[in-house]
Amino acid sequence: MPEWLVLTFAMLAACAVVIAVTLVRHRTAAEDEDPSETPDVIEYMTMWIGVVYAIVLGLAIAGVWEARGVAEDHVQTEAQALHEISERVRVYPPDVRDRIRADVNAYVGHVVTVEWQAMADKGEVTERGDELLMRLREDVTDYEIRRTTRELVLAGLFSALIAFLLFLIWDFDAPYSRGVTASAEPFLHHFPGVSQK
Repeated sequence: MPEWLVLTFAMLAACAVVIAVTLVRHRTAAEDEDPSETPDVIEYMTMWIGVVYAIVLGLAIAGVWEARGVAEDHVQTEAQALHEISERVRVYPPDVRDRIRADVNAYVGHVVTVEWQAMADKGEVTERGDELLMRLREDVTDYEIRRTTRELVLAGLFSALIAFLLFLIWDFDAPYSRGVTASAEPFLHHFPGVSQK
């Protein structure tokens, strides 16, 4: 049933209940009852019941709206992640790349045609969707990228650079006692007669 139809029925039912209560109250009232003598407390209590109802209704709407926003965020995040996988596998060998892209397309096709309807009808995902997602995950995580000679040389040079920078940090940390030290030459230049021990 469409949401707008459910909302229409709910509004009509609420109006019918209010009208029914009013008619029953009107018919059961005593003949000599004077409505002008109704205490102000009743009006005050009725107003507060309305306020509390409005607050509860507002909180319920906010909760439903937040849940909807979270669901939209999850959909957006998953779609973006699948798109990134599909784009980033271009550096893989053609057979691996094509297999991963085919698995992405199979999963997305299943989600938009079968799983979406199952979530709408039953509120749960399908086993087939789990299988397709697991197969895609295994395709991506189980593939070993083979290292070329160029990559190995670059990795070695990068490691040597890091070792050299660490050595410089260690050496510069004690400027008076290690390898590249600060020199006492300025003192000797300005005071040539000072004897050294």
